[in-house]
Amino acid sequence: MSFAGTENISNFSEFPNQYDQIPAADLVESFDWSSTSLGPMDEWENTLKSTVKLCMHSVFPIAIYYGPDLVNIYNQMWIPILKMKHPQALGQPFKEVWAEIYDDLEPLFNEVLSTGKGKFEYDRFFFLLRDGYLEETYFSFTFSPIFKDDGSVGGIFNASQETTQRVLSNRRVKTLSELGKRTPGAKSLENACHLVTRTLHEKNKDIPYALIYLIENSTVKSTLQPREAHLIASTFDEDLDYVKCEDGVDEISFVPNKSRRVLPDYLLETKEIIDLMVVPDEINELINDDSKFELSARTGENFVASKDFLTSWPIHYVAMTGSHITITLKNGSSAVLYPVTTSSGGKSVLTAVIILGINPHRALDKEYMEFLQLIVGQVCISLTHGKSREEERKQAEILADLNRQKIMFFQNISHELRTPITLMLSPLDEVISECSNDSPMHPHLNMIQRNTRRLLKLVNTLLQFSRIEAGRMEAIYYEVNIGLLTLELASNFESMAKSLNLEYRIEIPENFDKMLEKKVFVDLDMYEKIIFNLCSNAFKHTWTGNVTVKLSVKWVENKEVIVLEVSDTGVGIPKEEIPKLFQRFYRIESRQSRSHEGTGIGLALIHELITRHGGGIKCDSELAKGTTFTIWIPTGHEHLPPGRLLFQKDMKEGKGYLGQENKLFDNKQLYLEEGLQWIQNNEPDSNEDAESPIDKMNVDEVEEIDHKGFFTGDLERSYPIEDDPIPLSGTKHVVLLADDNTDMRNYLSGLLKKEFIVHCACDGREALKKLKKLKNPPDLILSDIMMPNMNGFELLKSIRSDISTQLIPVILLSAKAGEEASIEGLDKGADDYLTKPFSARELIARVRVNIKLSYLRRQLFLQQRQQAETKQLLFSISNKIHSGFNLQKTLSTAAEEIHRTLSADRLFITANDQFENGDGIIEAFSAKDKSEKNIKGQCFKFNSEQIRLHSDPVIVEKLIKELEERRLLDEENDIHNIIDNANKAIAIMTNEQNQFFDKTLKDQKDITNEIGISTSTSSELSKNSKNQSESSNLSDKEDLDTAEIANFYSINVQKYVSLLAVAIKVNQSTWGWLIVHRPPNSVWLDSEKEFLQQISNQISLAITHAKLLEDKLRREAQIEAARAANEAKSQILANTSHGMYQAAKE
Repeated sequence: MSFAGTENISNFSEFPNQYDQIPAADLVESFDWSSTSLGPMDEWENTLKSTVKLCMHSVFPIAIYYGPDLVNIYNQMWIPILKMKHPQALGQPFKEVWAEIYDDLEPLFNEVLSTGKGKFEYDRFFFLLRDGYLEETYFSFTFSPIFKDDGSVGGIFNASQETTQRVLSNRRVKTLSELGKRTPGAKSLENACHLVTRTLHEKNKDIPYALIYLIENSTVKSTLQPREAHLIASTFDEDLDYVKCEDGVDEISFVPNKSRRVLPDYLLETKEIIDLMVVPDEINELINDDSKFELSARTGENFVASKDFLTSWPIHYVAMTGSHITITLKNGSSAVLYPVTTSSGGKSVLTAVIILGINPHRALDKEYMEFLQLIVGQVCISLTHGKSREEERKQAEILADLNRQKIMFFQNISHELRTPITLMLSPLDEVISECSNDSPMHPHLNMIQRNTRRLLKLVNTLLQFSRIEAGRMEAIYYEVNIGLLTLELASNFESMAKSLNLEYRIEIPENFDKMLEKKVFVDLDMYEKIIFNLCSNAFKHTWTGNVTVKLSVKWVENKEVIVLEVSDTGVGIPKEEIPKLFQRFYRIESRQSRSHEGTGIGLALIHELITRHGGGIKCDSELAKGTTFTIWIPTGHEHLPPGRLLFQKDMKEGKGYLGQENKLFDNKQLYLEEGLQWIQNNEPDSNEDAESPIDKMNVDEVEEIDHKGFFTGDLERSYPIEDDPIPLSGTKHVVLLADDNTDMRNYLSGLLKKEFIVHCACDGREALKKLKKLKNPPDLILSDIMMPNMNGFELLKSIRSDISTQLIPVILLSAKAGEEASIEGLDKGADDYLTKPFSARELIARVRVNIKLSYLRRQLFLQQRQQAETKQLLFSISNKIHSGFNLQKTLSTAAEEIHRTLSADRLFITANDQFENGDGIIEAFSAKDKSEKNIKGQCFKFNSEQIRLHSDPVIVEKLIKELEERRLLDEENDIHNIIDNANKAIAIMTNEQNQFFDKTLKDQKDITNEIGISTSTSSELSKNSKNQSESSNLSDKEDLDTAEIANFYSINVQKYVSLLAVAIKVNQSTWGWLIVHRPPNSVWLDSEKEFLQQISNQISLAITHAKLLEDKLRREAQIEAARAANEAKSQILANTSHGMYQAAKE
């Protein structure tokens, strides 16, 4: 294929031919010049020889055209210009070498030859046939005359430089620049495509034509797949629809029946819509058969060389492979199809396929391909912008439609809400009027009335605001005495100021209306809302100081205006928040307001109402010093719509329609009742006066609440977990309640007080102070989220950050519904989240469950701590064993460590068989009372019979009496004598025991319930008791593992105790006992038994280790003694032998 239509691209070659290996100077020297018009070289004139010599030695491309035929002579640097014309061009006339441009250059040759003056051309354009096709080239060159010896002009000296690449690069950069300048502002995908094709149409030298197919994708198995391709724009489009836009980016669209698309015949079949789900056979063959491609020597890429293989554009191939493809058209020219992708949801999505035509007068080389890729990259950017703008426009249309629907919904729902509110309030007023003030239902009815009126106020505000947004708010402007009207409205807040201990100033000059040159016209309902809203806000955010309402008159730009200022000494507003004050639904998080309630509509509504009066509003504020709202309204009525005015004379004559809707309650009632709710939360703490009220309180800096012992004391008690919904049933649990709404706080408090002790707080900060003052921490905290000063989340953070309160369960209350709100509350550390409205039964149930779960968590915490301490203790004993500590020291250390971990009065470690009579000895002892006598080393007798006898109250009572009669219960007596005499006394009482044993046998079950012996059952113990009645032998050696006795008389300490004993086993025999005492009838937990068993196992290891060590030392001593005896024996034998030898010798 030829780019000019004569040769195949695969036949083009960038490799030099065989003559390129021979230097041009050698070719000139060996050339037969006698066959040319110049004749033999030795006959040339000296000037020609000198010029040729200069040409051959130059490093610049130079050619000489000499003689009447302008014969070609050139140097080595000229060969790249000739390309395939070398070396045939040497010695040939210029007309034959450059036949394609001779007619263009002939006038230039004649001028130089005739005048003897040189010429210079800059970036001269030529079509050259030097590489198999008619190539677009550019040269900068000079034509200089070569003079003969006689002074005449014999030829032309041509110094030339090819500037094709520079010219092409500059042109392509301009194309990219123009594309980047015109297309990014596209307002849609279609507009972006048309802008691209229009730009390429105007800059068509490198890209003669372009077509863009937009791809429609469909979701298949969660992935986007191309479904259809639509031809959306091309450089062949005509009569497009242009719409001029202010931003300079034209809206261009293809309009059916108006616009035209005239496609040339040499293009492949161009369909308007291509079904990408159905793949043609030629595309499958193209994908599966590599032989359909040939390799380009210029680009190193495959291309479809056959111009007859494809019948239509291979859009399917690009969509399926995601790569570009170069194809050959019917006329032998080339085109490249590129995929255009954009980002969607973080993924790259095929958005379009662009077809770019190739300049037939330029080879498709690497530089050309790089330029096309840059074009495609810019198209990607343009389509991305267009897609983004289109999505934004669609989103804006959706939002506008949603806003219209919202307004309609607000209007409809507001009207619909007013009917049930009316049906609630009217009957409610009648019920309240008939209900006695002393009735227990009267406070509840008043609460219902207050909150229903508050709901009515919100509905009225919402309805009025939606009317303004819909443009349906119609005002009636009355001619009023503005001074008297303002005074009347502002005076309604005097009782509120007195209740809140605030100074209230109303500064309105007497005869204010006479000071005005023109009358003032206002809508009465709107002006009332303005006054009430501004005054209500002032009292809401002011704790100390004063609130001032001031009315004055000023001149602004030669216009008389009345100026109303509402000032306070309250918490103030941050400067960065002031510009957002009058935005719809925007709320400032005032941290020391009297209430957190509000919709964010109030000030936005006030701004709209004042604007309808032709006035304005501004705010000046300073943190912790106060805020001033200033509004101004022009006097006169020139700025107001004429049809909406009502003059005083008309009202006196009864003319005009007042236009005020009948109200169930007026604004005064609705605003003042809200203020009454703040009185209970009036006084802030005096130590907060110096603090900036609006500053966010750092909850981490709140004074730490001292509840030391909250965990230790409570957790170390064992709470029985029964079926009772709340542990420790029978006791009233403490609940701390925080809510800024007085009615809600009173209602919840009354609801919870039936079952709990309730402490109330009006916000998070007060809740922390209450928490600090409580002697014991509450069992649960119930908190609202939206509160002033410190909200529920900040309160929760403070509680969770303090080790003494972090386990208190917290339930959050909120009016925010939805899964997200609930998840947010739980993520911040709340134990439960309850959405308003809620049922009383559900609230009580959740409070109960969370208190129970709190106790379970505390027990789990204690168990985990005990497990950790147990592991540490076991590790410590194990270390002492392996560190070589002697047994006595190991046992003493173990006793002390166990006692520190386990709550007990005293602890023994005893060893059996330490005396001839079989009694044991106390090897280690530890007592809780440090003043208690250390009985380490005393005799100790402990077996199954002793357990039974010392837990039998009758025998113990007689035993004590017998010991007292023998005066043995004296600390001065030897403990061994006491135990021996006690054993004798028990033996004497055996016969007596037989007499009362039968009587008490039926009660034996109760006794055995208090004695937990792992190797004996109740029946076995009864059997043992009967056997004891037949024998006086009390040295029963029955092996026990554990023994638990709720009421045991200890001879060693001479008092009743609750005993728990764990056997220390060595080689499956009882070596001794690990015994702990508590007050009588104390309960032993399974975890404590398991703990002692683990300690017993470690002590067993220590004893075994000590025995092994003792055996080792004994064996080593025996070996050493045997070795010494052997050495002594050897020495004796040696001495004897020596003596005998000497004797024999003598």
